[in-house]
Formats: sequence, structure tokens, C-alpha cells
Amino acid sequence: MTGSVRVGAPRDSGSPRSCSLLWPAAAALMIAAMFQAPMANGAHVLSSMNDRYRTGANMEETVLNTTNVNVNQFGKLWTYEVDGTIYAQPLFVSNLTIPGIGVRDVLYVATMNDTLFAFDANSTDVLWKIDLRNATTGVAAVPLPTVARPNNPNIFGGFIGIEGTPTIDLNASAIYFLARTLERENGTLKPFFRMYAANLATGEFLFNSPSARVNATYRGNAKDAVNGTFVFDQVRNNHRAGLVQAAGQIWVAFAGLNDLGNFHGWLITFDEKTLVQTGVWVSTPDDIWGGIWEGGRALAVDDQDNIYLMTGNGGWDTPMGGFDGGPRNLAQSFVKLRYDPNAENRIVMLDFFTPDAWPLLNYADNDQGSSGPILIQGTNLLVGAG
Repeated sequence: MTGSVRVGAPRDSGSPRSCSLLWPAAAALMIAAMFQAPMANGAHVLSSMNDRYRTGANMEETVLNTTNVNVNQFGKLWTYEVDGTIYAQPLFVSNLTIPGIGVRDVLYVATMNDTLFAFDANSTDVLWKIDLRNATTGVAAVPLPTVARPNNPNIFGGFIGIEGTPTIDLNASAIYFLARTLERENGTLKPFFRMYAANLATGEFLFNSPSARVNATYRGNAKDAVNGTFVFDQVRNNHRAGLVQAAGQIWVAFAGLNDLGNFHGWLITFDEKTLVQTGVWVSTPDDIWGGIWEGGRALAVDDQDNIYLMTGNGGWDTPMGGFDGGPRNLAQSFVKLRYDPNAENRIVMLDFFTPDAWPLLNYADNDQGSSGPILIQGTNLLVGAG
């Protein structure tokens, strides 16, 4: 799958202006850019789909319209070369002071080769780059056959590294991202997930990055449970949805890859200042699947830091004993959750909705969680479809 990420502004103006960022589901090796000048009024793109409601809207756009976005005024200015396939949405910070360089508009791009680039959005310059691969220690990007079906060796461009969209905290001057790397353990190379935070201006690691390897357990009677507990699987679980920052936590959602094995939908939180793992919730503790991948979108967040997500196909409703006497297993569902430091697993389900047709969706492999919810601003409504 190939494509390009385009960041646009009319080509014939030299004055500061607002710009829009458009992105495909995946982009390979090159990014096409169309910046002409810094974004006005400090507009930024800090997370998946522009805002925490996941509307995808740039409400600060004041210049681009149907009269100046045309083949005569709007087009590619240059390209950026990167080292691998891009599945994460590029992010943007305007008017950032870079030590030793000056004020720049910065475009952040993560690749499946475990590399994070910070580009000058008004030139082709690389301001800094983080490459997690290390030949000396043996850390490498994960070859896809290590974690996927043997007959699908070339999806994602052959490697699977930084897949989900990062998230940016301007107050902390930090960009957070989750990466999967191949690491040596007891003489054997194995894939592991770790959380990272880096300084926006320099790329230097923050908050004791990287975190410890993701390591979670959950109580349930799923097929992969042993004595009523099952363990997060570094191979079968996959991180596709964008990262979320809410309630002092960085939220990471997991699903499976190629529907391989007895995976679950996992939701895991990390403290935003220490990267210590704090909370966990699983969508199908007594069944299988129910992945949280949302086609790469991040989970939605309301003004009270409640989290909204959609799950994919899998088990539902047996046994009962979850929220308000409802199901513990919530595949093919909308789910509302919050972070509660006093709760057993610190992530608490508040509400859910499952369509009556969930068995038919399962039968046809129609994954409701193939997209994510959008909160409609100014209302108590959300919309989502898979």
C-alpha cells in the first residue's frame, strides 16, 4: 500500500497562513508536502484526527477554500524521504524553538522501521531523528513473519515498528510513541512493546524512556487463561490505534494481527510523567478477540477525560457480571471507560452499547471496530461505524 501525506497551502502567497493536513491509511517511503508559510495562530495537529473528539476538523482554518485549492495555486512543493512504511498519522507543531537553529514549524513522522523523524515543514531539512535500532545490542525492527501469518509477509512493508499515531503534549514539550522492537532475551530475538517520550525540539528521551516492556495480566476464563489469569501476548497482540493522553495517562489500545490466535482487546495506561504502567482493561476476559484497533484512529475523549472506543468481532455476553450486571465480554461494541486510581485495575467501564446484529457481524467478519467513534461537540452524542 502506497501513498503520500500532503500538507497544504496555496503556492503563490508569502504571508503566514493556516494549513490543512490530509493523510491516507498508509504511506510508503515518501511524504509529499505543500507548505509555504507557518500556520497562523499557532494551529497544531497534536494527535490522531486533529482533536480529542476525533472530528478530523481544523476549526482554525481561515485561508484555504474552494477558490484557492486548485491545480493552479495548490500543489506539491517538495518531498521528504523516510526509511520505511508509514502507518501513523504525521503530526505538526508550529512556531517551535529548536536549539541552535531558531523557530521552526515541525512535522513529526514515524515509520515501521522504528524511526521517528522531525522535519522542518518549510524546507526539506531533518531537524532530528530517533532510530531505535541498534546493531551493537541487537535491537531491530520486527520482521513481519515474526508476528503475522506466513502467507502475509509483505503487509506493512515487511516490518512492524511504530504503527500507531503518537500523541503530543505541548506543556511538557513531549511526543509519546509506542514501538515494537526485536530484542535479545536469553540468547533469542523476540518482539517487545515499549513506551517512549521524546523532547519535541531536540529528540532527547524524557521520563526515563524507554519504559519497561509492556507486561500485563488479567483475570478471566478465556481460552488462553491458566488458573483464571491470562497474560498479554507480545506476539499476537498488535498496536494500531493512535495513542491518547487523558487523566494524566497515556492510553494504548491493542488488537490482533491477521486474526491470528486467541488475542484480546487490551487497553493499557502509562503514567505520563514516569512511563510506569498503571492500568489495564480487557474487552473479552472470558472469550477471545474483541480487538481495539479502530482503523488507526485514536480513542475519543470527552471534557471529563472519559474514554470512548469501538471493539471488533469476537465474544460477547457470556458470562454476565460486568457493568451493571451486563456482559463482561464486549466485542462488536461501543464502550465508555474512565481512569480510577482506586479501582482494582484502574480502568473502569461506565457504559456500553452493542447492536442486536452482533452475531451476524461476527458471522460475516464485519468488524464494527474497523473505525472509531466521533464525539459531536456541544452535545452528548457520538457516532461511529465500522
